[in-house]
Amino acid sequence: AALAVHQKRVLITIDEATSTERMRVFAAQFQTYLQKNYDVFLLMAGLVENTSELQNEKSPEFLYRALKIEMKPHVRNLGCGYFYVFVLRRGE
Repeated sequence: AALAVHQKRVLITIDEATSTERMRVFAAQFQTYLQKNYDVFLLMAGLVENTSELQNEKSPEFLYRALKIEMKPHVRNLGCGYFYVFVLRRGE
């Protein structure tokens, strides 16, 4: 309620998300925030096999229905990074 009064939103970010008991407890609590129409948002990242396992569980349902975006590595950026680390830095 305080969020709405102050016109604030909350973004929760989780990196390296995995299907653990702690994550399931968090997800269940987060679902109650959604049911109460709180302005809260969740952004999770992790390895495909870990996030898929978490999202494929039927409970909590919001994760099962959540938008899934699989991002591929940007090859050009990877190539530049490798070039810098393995070629340019050798000359330093």
